[in-house]
Amino acid sequence: MGGAMLITSLFSQKVQPLKTGDSVPQFLWSTPMLSIDQSGSKTNLNLSKYNDKLIILDFWSTWCSTCIGKFPTLYSLQQQNQKDLEVILVNAKSTGDPFEKVNQFLSKRKAAYHFTSIVEDTVLKKAFPHHGVPYYAWIKDNKVVAITDADGITERNIEMAIRGQKVTASITPTVPYDPTKPLFENGNGGNPPTFIYKSVLTPFVDGLKFRIFKNVNDQGQVNRISLVSCSVMDIYRFAYPFMANFTPSQIVLEVTKPSRLSQDSSSYRWRKQNVFNYESSFPYCAQHKAMEILRSDLDRYFGYGIIRTKKEIGCWILRATDTSKTTTFPKELKRETNLYDHSGLPIYFNNYPLPSLIHELDRRYNEPFIDETGIDVPVTLSLPANLRDIAQLQSSLASQGLSLVKENRKIPVVIIKDRK
Repeated sequence: MGGAMLITSLFSQKVQPLKTGDSVPQFLWSTPMLSIDQSGSKTNLNLSKYNDKLIILDFWSTWCSTCIGKFPTLYSLQQQNQKDLEVILVNAKSTGDPFEKVNQFLSKRKAAYHFTSIVEDTVLKKAFPHHGVPYYAWIKDNKVVAITDADGITERNIEMAIRGQKVTASITPTVPYDPTKPLFENGNGGNPPTFIYKSVLTPFVDGLKFRIFKNVNDQGQVNRISLVSCSVMDIYRFAYPFMANFTPSQIVLEVTKPSRLSQDSSSYRWRKQNVFNYESSFPYCAQHKAMEILRSDLDRYFGYGIIRTKKEIGCWILRATDTSKTTTFPKELKRETNLYDHSGLPIYFNNYPLPSLIHELDRRYNEPFIDETGIDVPVTLSLPANLRDIAQLQSSLASQGLSLVKENRKIPVVIIKDRK
């Protein structure tokens, strides 16, 4: 094993970045890669074992929820194309995930999916350099046929790649952006689209990444606000900081086009229509004055009114009938959960703060969930795989000393409405 790791290190020094259309150099096929075998032990893997298939290198990390959420889809697609497709998970050394952590993470999910897995990689990351995960490199017939993000992982694209046809959703290269310099000046952020108005508001720019920035001097004064690749809701939440205290279910939309204020849509078509770049420059002023400038611009273009009030609506109330069932567990129990995996497996929620579950239920149902248990310590729960099945959820919680009922409550809300 030591020899294999030495060979990998030597090869990694001469790896050149690859792009779509490039041939894969021979030494990448034969370089031993540290891998996890079926028993969870260390082994060596050569990519050449799969050179007769479409290979998708899935660069990921254990802390990337988007990566993990895509695994069930990838596994299903691999099962449908067992003779023609091999998905290989690649966990780069730069992620900070050691072999033991990756092995433990994947072994707990074997019932839902299992993949060929390369760990502590230093070679493939150099061949396919990237700044964020997930990141997918597609190899077919000794060539890089595509480099995509998660949106490119579709049944249609895989079918086309297996047939030798062009994949239609290659990833857009990241556009360089320095937040310390004015947006779109001298190529910072790429070439600007047509300005909507000078306190710059532009449509979505493909490849420009999300960023929020205020230029503040030593006296705490502001002379520039930049909101880059932000949805309309992102912009309003920044402009009205008190909205940070309200969950999505406490945001009431009374507008003619509610889709524009969606808080979770990520489709490319939606982003094209509802993501913007805003920047305003002005003489240094107090921060509250700067925010007034921003809100005034938003009022001119988007025209929404923001009202903070209370409203009686249906809420899910969580109460405790027997706190010992959820709070009594071994002190050494590790804090962990698969709540965010979307794996289709029953959910374990071990030694975790109850507000994390309340927040996730609020998000999935888009209805207020209120904690009236009085529990202020971590809890351990076993929950059904489908949290959206309210009957199963209520039954599961009841067996663990918790009740979940719906009642009308007058709660704080933010109403967003069209100005007349």
